[in-house]
Amino acid sequence: MVDKNDIKKSIEEAIVKYIVDKVIEKIKELNKTAIVLFTGSTIGFNQSIKSLRILRSNGWKFRFVMSKGAEIALGKELLKDMLSAEDIITEDSLVDISSLIKNNNFIIIPSFTINTAAKIVNCISDNLVTNIISHSMAEGKTVIASINGCCPDNEERNNKGFNVNEAYKEKLRNNMMALRSYGIKLTTSENLAEKVNNSFSYKYSKSNLKTEKVLVDNVHKEIWLKDKIISRGCILDNNSFSIIKVDKNAVITDLAKEEAARLNIKLIKEFR
Repeated sequence: MVDKNDIKKSIEEAIVKYIVDKVIEKIKELNKTAIVLFTGSTIGFNQSIKSLRILRSNGWKFRFVMSKGAEIALGKELLKDMLSAEDIITEDSLVDISSLIKNNNFIIIPSFTINTAAKIVNCISDNLVTNIISHSMAEGKTVIASINGCCPDNEERNNKGFNVNEAYKEKLRNNMMALRSYGIKLTTSENLAEKVNNSFSYKYSKSNLKTEKVLVDNVHKEIWLKDKIISRGCILDNNSFSIIKVDKNAVITDLAKEEAARLNIKLIKEFR
C-alpha cells in the first residue's frame, strides 16, 4: 500500500527542487552582465570582437568603456559598427563608477596595453579605466583580460617590429605574473569568450553558487553563504535575496553590514 505521507513528501521535494532550479536559472540570467574596457591596443582586436559577439549571442549584456588611448587608436564609431555599441562611456563621460561596478558582475578587458597593465601592477589608478579595474578588484568582481596587447611574446606584436632586449621582455612577463597573482584571469583574445563563459559557469554552477540551501516562499527568499568572511561584495552578489544566512563563526565586515542595511537584507548567523 502506498503511503500518502511518502507521496506528499515526494511532491514537496519535487516542488522545492523546481523552485531552486528556477532561482538558480534567474540568478544566472541576471548576472550575465559585464563592463568591457577597451584600453587602446589594436593587437588582438579583431579576435576580441569575435569573442564579444559570441558572448552576446550567449545572453551577455555589456557596458562599453573606452580609454583616451582607445578613442584615438580605435574610435567610438568602430565599436558602434562592429558591436552595435551604444552609450559608450569615455574619459569625458559623467559616470558613477561605484554604481557602474555594482550593476555589472564581470569586468572584461579585450586587450591590455603594456601601459595599463603596468599601472595596475603598480597600483596606479589615474584614469577612468584603471579606476574601474582597481575598484572592481576591491569589490571582488571577476576581472578577465586578454594579454595579446601586453605580452612580449605575442606573434602579432613581434611581426610589427617589437625588438626590445630580453631583460625588457622579462619585465613584461613579470607584469603578467603579477596581474595573475592579483586575481585577474588572463587569456588570449582568441579564447576570451571561452574563458568568460567558463568563469561564469564555475562561479554560478549549482555546486559553487555559495549556497548550500535555498528556500523560497511567497514572502522571502533566503540564501546560505559558505564564506568565512562576509564582505560587501558578498552582499552585492546576492542582493536578490531578502535574507542572507551565514555560519555562526563567520566574520561580517562593517561595509557588508552597511550594504545589507541599505538593501534591506536581513543578515542571520546560525550553526549549520
